[in-house]
Amino acid sequence: MRLGLVLFFGIGFLYGIQAQTYTGFIYDNNTKEPLLGVSVYFDGTTLGTITDEKGYFQIAVDGEINAPLMATFMGYSPFTIASATRGGITHIYLKPTQVNLTEVILVHDDWQAKKKWKYFRREFLGRTKAGRQSTIKNPEVIQLRYDKNDSILYAYADDQIHIQNDYLGYDITYNLVEFSVKLEPHPYLSDDNELYGTQVKWRGSSFFKETLADRGSIKKRRVKVYNSSLSRFMRAAKNGSLEEIGYRLFYDLKAPAVAPSVVFGGYGIADNSKLLAKPKTFYIQDSEGHISQWQNKKPGQSFQVDFYGIHTPWDQITFYGQFGETRIGDMLPLSYFPWKSNGRLK
Repeated sequence: MRLGLVLFFGIGFLYGIQAQTYTGFIYDNNTKEPLLGVSVYFDGTTLGTITDEKGYFQIAVDGEINAPLMATFMGYSPFTIASATRGGITHIYLKPTQVNLTEVILVHDDWQAKKKWKYFRREFLGRTKAGRQSTIKNPEVIQLRYDKNDSILYAYADDQIHIQNDYLGYDITYNLVEFSVKLEPHPYLSDDNELYGTQVKWRGSSFFKETLADRGSIKKRRVKVYNSSLSRFMRAAKNGSLEEIGYRLFYDLKAPAVAPSVVFGGYGIADNSKLLAKPKTFYIQDSEGHISQWQNKKPGQSFQVDFYGIHTPWDQITFYGQFGETRIGDMLPLSYFPWKSNGRLK
């Protein structure tokens, strides 16, 4: 069977911000019957819904959004609708998930399952309090393989991963596309028997649901995590408030800080116009002293930042340090604002 997805777009205004409503109908392409319960959401946000008995969905957002729109349904491969094509696509066909025998890969894997799970959990969810207080509710869908020749741990999932983050008060549905981590001894702690992730690659899509939003401690934790997040930095770059909220930019950490307008062309443009990262590499220090490194694939990389702080193209910029070490347990929805609830303006 294939799945047909028809999208319609409407525009309104809310609180002076350009609000948009995304609606559509999802049908089974063979029977032409509407499908109930299809998950439709913007990747990495709380902005989503499921289809009703007519196959209809509607998602309202507060401003322009560059996150891909995802449609996922049991028995079908997840489908991604890029922001650049949402307005021009009317019909999308999804192929059902193919059931294949597990691929046999001849590698030397002598690690016990418990050991592999320990390192996967740490590098996937994180070592912080948020990571330690996050739980994978269905670990049986995850397969782990350690390649001793290359010292790389790989993870695969044959279904959505369900994560409960009690520290930040979210349930997360995660579609894992790729995960690998190179595990090596610490370069300075020769007596330490632990291995450390030196090259972590992970990619997938996620949808967040609030579970413990009303607790005061949860709200404080979210604000603390947000204050060191990439989303906050990108929003400030777009709005021209980096220095105002305590960010400092450096070409070299041993040299004095430089003004944001020296690093970014188009700094402070509040619409969806392009910004320009002039140097190939520079450093970012937040108000808490955390250091991140920004690295373009080429000097003079242009990019856009939407209302939610989502930058595109995402694959042309790499982050190290604070931004690069963020794991699933430390992630907030991209639609989170300290003064908002459920991604909607109060």
